[in-house]
Amino acid sequence: RRRQDEGASGTTAAKEVAALLFALRLAQEHDLYRGNVRALKPAGVSSASTPRKAWRTLDEVRALRDAFTSPTRGAVVVFAVATGAEASAIRRAERADVVLYPRPRHGVFGHVRVQGSKNARRARTVPVVLPWAREFLRFVLKHADGADGRLFRRWRSINRDFDAASKRAKVPRTTPHDLRRTYAHLHYQAGVTLDVLAPAMGHKDTKMLSRIYADPSADELAAKMARQVTGRRRSV
Repeated sequence: RRRQDEGASGTTAAKEVAALLFALRLAQEHDLYRGNVRALKPAGVSSASTPRKAWRTLDEVRALRDAFTSPTRGAVVVFAVATGAEASAIRRAERADVVLYPRPRHGVFGHVRVQGSKNARRARTVPVVLPWAREFLRFVLKHADGADGRLFRRWRSINRDFDAASKRAKVPRTTPHDLRRTYAHLHYQAGVTLDVLAPAMGHKDTKMLSRIYADPSADELAAKMARQVTGRRRSV
């Protein structure tokens, strides 16, 4: 209970309890503890996790980008939102991975090679299909300052710096992974379907997208319903 009062999530508390109970079982096997291990498990502690559902609007993304003390850090923000790249892929990103066309080709402004490594699907090529994504990637190419072909330098204090920039930008506390969710949410709201988003993000199927990324806000749900009703009226 004290750990939860300190801010630990239910998942974290459950893992800590499991580690403690495991240690006590080992102690029992060596005759170092004779109590009832099962009776020690606190009530109400569950390992079931609730996925974090957080994304930012385009205005919030721009505010966060501009709140960093250096545009090179802001470039990381908009790269993540433009590509859906995870943290490991951002660290591996190279300048040559970003290809922007002088003019759109069949509605596509370019593509980005995302060097994900979690599984075979995470190494992927992401098309650039929305104008704001092209805008963000131009910002990246202008301000990224990585060495030896890399887009970005190593960022050791990223979580602390994100917290500080979120406060300066006056946006809800934002984590780097929230930006990946933002990529999915903004593309979904623009009309990209989940079955197309899944490979673009390196997912095997749409299960995770349905649970986390594509959950509309109340305003967005209302707008969707209104559009459908309006379209139906016109067809009558």
